[in-house]
Amino acid sequence: MSKGIFKRCSLRNNNGSIIIYYYHLNICRYPTGISIDNTKEWDTKNNYIKTSVDDFDVKSKKLDKLVNWVNNIIESKFKEEDVVLTGNELKKLLDKNYQVNQIVKSQKLIDHYYNFYEIKKRTFKNKPQSLKDYTSLKSLLEEFEIYYNKKLLIRNFNDVELEELLEFMKIKHPKEMELNGEIYKFKTEGGMVNDTIRKRLDCLNEFNNYLIKLEILPNNEFIKNKRKEFKPNNKNKISLTIKEVQELYKIDFNKKYLNETKDLFVFICFTGLRWSDLEQFDYRFIRRNGDEWIYEFSPIKTEDSSSVECFIPLCKIVKEILKKYDLKLKKIIKSNQSFNENLKIVCKESGLFNEITRIKNKETQTYMFKYETITGHKGRDTFITNLIENTPINEIMKYTGHTKVSTLMKYVDKSRKVNSNYVKIFDI
Repeated sequence: MSKGIFKRCSLRNNNGSIIIYYYHLNICRYPTGISIDNTKEWDTKNNYIKTSVDDFDVKSKKLDKLVNWVNNIIESKFKEEDVVLTGNELKKLLDKNYQVNQIVKSQKLIDHYYNFYEIKKRTFKNKPQSLKDYTSLKSLLEEFEIYYNKKLLIRNFNDVELEELLEFMKIKHPKEMELNGEIYKFKTEGGMVNDTIRKRLDCLNEFNNYLIKLEILPNNEFIKNKRKEFKPNNKNKISLTIKEVQELYKIDFNKKYLNETKDLFVFICFTGLRWSDLEQFDYRFIRRNGDEWIYEFSPIKTEDSSSVECFIPLCKIVKEILKKYDLKLKKIIKSNQSFNENLKIVCKESGLFNEITRIKNKETQTYMFKYETITGHKGRDTFITNLIENTPINEIMKYTGHTKVSTLMKYVDKSRKVNSNYVKIFDI
């Protein structure tokens, strides 16, 4: 190093290859990785590529970033030690930084995702349901590597790899594969519909932004743009009528766990609670005014993103169910998975839901019976659909905690018959 006047680097055209040029005592020529077709695409006056160059915006951003990076190295040395780097000294520093960068890029993508996932685990420590989509993406990345027998590296996390990952989401995954002499059982099913793909891309985009923030990856709009291609599915909604729920409630099954499952499902149908909020149900937040009971709570799903409160009036059957279990539902709540498995048995044995639907089984592509399509979440659809016909929208939104009508309407079963009685108000 030598004392002297602070100098900056510049860009040069070296036979079509754009280089970073710096001179002090000796020359440093450092490649940028960008080439131009001919000398006509180089602005000799300003030492820069012309705006007519293909992908000018992308290339100019990369060049500016590289020039700023090199000048920051030169400037920091000058400020810290009051010396000017020679060309050879600058090249050694750039090579060293490049090697560190290459080591990072050679790391496995999944290792970085594990770090990202641990951050999410801490964020959702008391709300494991909110972690579900991030867990699903973790399994998807792990099983992508198993299925294709390849490692996702940071350096290869580009548009081509992302397209391949998207294809893996769409195809049907095997139930098991041989891995290192042992049988590996897949957690992911594949054959994802648009809504599910959008969820995975949302998590992937958040992970991508995490890598960008750490300067492990450059900015890339691919994931965000790709998500736009997957339009939301127009689902055939399934809901139960009030009469169906009431008839189901009257049935006495010969097994205790089936009656408990039935009671929980009826409770959801007449309160609209999500499963995560049902698990946290606390009778102490029921406000009583004579026969009127109103349950007040903050939805877990939106607890961190908004200050929305829900106020659900409880009907007679709901109050009856609560009294039956001494106001404590936790004693009969198992896992969401076991609940939905038992609910299929309840709905089938009830004999109330044997009609064929327009919903197809993903594996067999055959139309399903209604009892096969009913899950706990259908209770929320049922609650909203049955209220929508005779309750003001703003009142329903107080019950469900929705802040947008468009979001609320996604729960409505539009296959219900049109009620012509409403237009009778126009009759003379």
